[in-house]
Amino acid sequence: MWPLGPIAGLSCPGQLPFEQSGGLVSPGDRAAQAGQVDENICRFPRGAGASFADVVRPGSDMTGIDQPPILLAEYDRVVDVRRPPASTGE
Repeated sequence: MWPLGPIAGLSCPGQLPFEQSGGLVSPGDRAAQAGQVDENICRFPRGAGASFADVVRPGSDMTGIDQPPILLAEYDRVVDVRRPPASTGE
């Protein structure tokens, strides 16, 4: 975490579909892996006393062109669509 005037910033790049124990989540199951990545991303703000609602710019990388629907479905599960992160604006 770093100070940004009256607020603080937290960066959590490079999230992968690994459980806290270090094991890969459901090899071959893209939805389960996307869900674990989102859970890992959500864990960072919680550790700093915040929540995913405080995230400004989330992002995910894909390894195949067939994956956007899978990633978006998991993303919709963790994002409050009534109040999305700033970078997803309307």
